Amino acid sequence: MQVIRNLFRKNRFQEGDIVYLQRHDRKTLICLADGRVITTYEPLKNVMTELSSDVFENINKGIVINHAFVDRDIDGFVVLTDGSGFSRRKKPLKKVESPEELSPEERLKKDIRFLVAPGVRIEKLDDPATETTRNSEWKPDGNLRQTAVFEAEGGWVQIEFTPVEKRVFSGRTENRRKRRTARQV
Repeated sequence: MQVIRNLFRKNRFQEGDIVYLQRHDRKTLICLADGRVITTYEPLKNVMTELSSDVFENINKGIVINHAFVDRDIDGFVVLTDGSGFSRRKKPLKKVESPEELSPEERLKKDIRFLVAPGVRIEKLDDPATETTRNSEWKPDGNLRQTAVFEAEGGWVQIEFTPVEKRVFSGRTENRRKRRTARQV
């Protein structure tokens, strides 16, 4: 971009002079090795397009460092030669797993994680006595308990849950129901 090149030329610095870049209050701060700080309203990603990706690294949201000025990198904390330090991302960028890379056992565990909720019990069965079954029964406390046993890729799974049905009545509906029951009596 011409704006970035003009900024470099006007302030008389090159890519190798940059220690780090930081986004602060809608401005991009360019900290140089000689101690100067150049500010620009250009977004950090636009400035990054003009810099070498093998020399500069985005270590955190809004912070880009020059590897040539890294003094130490210890346990997710980067210390630069000018004494400034920054922490790396807490969560590294995720690698997208393709389903083919997961074993059937891992895929089953991943799918079961989505079903975990209050009132749901999931149990992995080694050898079920029956094939795919579904069962419903009323418990002594008056709740309906449903059970399903099915074969998954990694083996047999039994899921027990209590369906919860909430009905919301407005005042009108409640009054109509009371009048209707009064007429029936």
